[in-house]
Amino acid sequence: MCADLVELFKKIGLNEKKACEAAKNKKLSANIREIEKLVSLDGCTKEVGYLVYLFSSKRAKETPWDRLILENILSKKISTEKQVKKAVEHATIYAEIDEERFKKACGIDIAVSDEEIRAAVKEHVEKSGSEFNPEEVLKEIKNDDRMAWASSRRLKELFDEELGGKCFSSTKKRKEKGAYMKGEAGVFHRPGENPQLSEEIRQKHLEATQ
Repeated sequence: MCADLVELFKKIGLNEKKACEAAKNKKLSANIREIEKLVSLDGCTKEVGYLVYLFSSKRAKETPWDRLILENILSKKISTEKQVKKAVEHATIYAEIDEERFKKACGIDIAVSDEEIRAAVKEHVEKSGSEFNPEEVLKEIKNDDRMAWASSRRLKELFDEELGGKCFSSTKKRKEKGAYMKGEAGVFHRPGENPQLSEEIRQKHLEATQ
């Protein structure tokens, strides 16, 4: 094992033990050496270093895209695991570099507003009707193409906020009189009123999504 390899891995945030383990991996070692030739890894934050590590583990071979991907990671324009995976996938599909197509494919400079997130949250909650299940609804929202590049943290925050005592109107007919939830969580309301989520429901939601 080469000491310089260990130091390279430590540059991207690995501790001594993990750096030594990574240095024994032929694929990771070859890739991190190639990466260092393309960009400087000095001063990497732990978050950025992790994405560099992820890229080195996903990178199957050298491509013309490598420098562009790494520059976007280091500049934090690529800042999530999903973006790194999309970038590697894009590099394996397209040989010719088209930066605009690349940015769109990887969600670079694509912002999803709070209003757009709230609209998607409300739509999916209302669509679930009487079969509302917080964990399943949150999963559906995350899989919504419109939310592909939304901040997961912000999406979760607004989901929690929307369920925190706000009212939802449903266009669906309730299957039985009043509104009800699956399991022990029951929410009832008088005709003409919007159902409100009880403290019990909010707690179940928090437990399911934490």
